[in-house]
Amino acid sequence: MENILSEYDKSPGIISPDFEKMDLHLPKKAVFAFLGEKRIERFAFARGGEKVGTFVSLTKDFPLWMIKADKEELCVLQAPAGASAADIVEGVLRENHVPCENGVTWSTDGFFRETKEKVKARRAEGCRVVDMECAALAACAAYRGKVFAQILFTADTLHDLSHEQRAWGKEAAIRRSSWESKRRRGYEGRVMSAGELLFGGLLAVNAAAFFLYGLDKWKAVYGRRRIREMTLLFIAAAGGSAGAFLAMRFFHHKTRHAVFQFGVPVLFLLQAAFAFFLWK
Repeated sequence: MENILSEYDKSPGIISPDFEKMDLHLPKKAVFAFLGEKRIERFAFARGGEKVGTFVSLTKDFPLWMIKADKEELCVLQAPAGASAADIVEGVLRENHVPCENGVTWSTDGFFRETKEKVKARRAEGCRVVDMECAALAACAAYRGKVFAQILFTADTLHDLSHEQRAWGKEAAIRRSSWESKRRRGYEGRVMSAGELLFGGLLAVNAAAFFLYGLDKWKAVYGRRRIREMTLLFIAAAGGSAGAFLAMRFFHHKTRHAVFQFGVPVLFLLQAAFAFFLWK
């Protein structure tokens, strides 16, 4: 690592860690997670974490979480952006007439993959600085005399002189993206599949059959004009046999009529077999 990072001027930095004079007592160890803010929040909550402050940057505000791991306190936050704020910083410097120079940057998130030969090659190309999140954190740690380590590296890599996209994690990302797309289409009124339409139709027909058989029972008790038997048989044959059979048992209706006593159960068995065939 000492062969990669440049030597730093040991004079105090322009911005010291306590320049905001915040009443924060943070632990000695911090974890910068390259994950989404919501995922980090769920991780912290699951471990009894507490939000203790906010790290304000040019890019966004980062919540600071305090958790305990193996009886040791840790500060957890989303990794702040390194190079993305460079243009903003340059603009502020020039507006305030602070001397600055443009230079070629060398982007890397995996400093431990860089060899002496690659460092020489980058310098020969005219690179003057190293940027991106991990490199920025490593440089800051070296300047402050702190220990910095990467424990997991799963993204694309610049370990060679050319950019290489690694497949690790892509399958899960594709599945998640596909699921999110389907979920969004669901909220946006997606077109229902044939199976969903059939299921919805059968549910409606059986509910109607149950209602009609119950209504006919009520009419019989109170001497009202009855529903034709042909209508009751038709709705059972049209897919409502389950609703009709349940209504016959629930309302004790048409249980002594042979055409209903035997016909409706036969229709139910035939329709169940047909549905099973379609499902298979």
